[in-house]
Amino acid sequence: VTDVERPREIDADTLFQAGSVTKTLTATLLVQLVDEGRLDLDAPVRRYLPALTLADRRVSAEVTCRQLLAHLAGFEGDHFRDTGGGHDALARYVDVLREAPQLVPFDAWHSYSNAGYSLLGHVVEVLRDRPFEEVARRHVLEPLGLGASRFADREPPGPFASGHVLQAGVARPVRPWTHFRSTAPAGGLVSSARELLRYARFHLRGAPGVLAAPSLERMRLPLYAPEKS
Repeated sequence: VTDVERPREIDADTLFQAGSVTKTLTATLLVQLVDEGRLDLDAPVRRYLPALTLADRRVSAEVTCRQLLAHLAGFEGDHFRDTGGGHDALARYVDVLREAPQLVPFDAWHSYSNAGYSLLGHVVEVLRDRPFEEVARRHVLEPLGLGASRFADREPPGPFASGHVLQAGVARPVRPWTHFRSTAPAGGLVSSARELLRYARFHLRGAPGVLAAPSLERMRLPLYAPEKS
């Protein structure tokens, strides 16, 4: 069932929080920009966000989108902050990333980073001059026919499943259901089994107007040589 407190039978169209599957969506939006010649994965992020300020000066100046995609920036990856529900949520979040401590050496160790993907999402919206969620809808979700998929900063109108925790041996739904809007590019996607399978087929085959097969094949290659992985 969708929720022990509001039980409805699960079906192929029940909406779930898809979590870090969202990171593949953010990466897809970046590769589209690469294909259009508007983004260089190996250029410093400051080329696109000149005011970027992180705790470590070297990371601020040198970190690239490729390093963020590969979780090699090294600053605190779970730096979750609520920066509001407005269209400036990601811009405000990037401003508070200066408070995120550097936990591991830059460009040396993998350190899983939700924060890095929120930063990448802001790069997307700056280059498209539209909020991240709108870019995702226009450039991936709508062209693929994923009309029910959305983001978790608000509850969807249709049936949706909740996560649960055990408290004294009793399952309780996680409340609140929503996520901070600042986490949208890292884990905010909401989708159904039916639509996630359609999205998976796209990543296997490509789709005209979204990404061609050669670009998708490049997404499956290592971001770094094996000694870096």
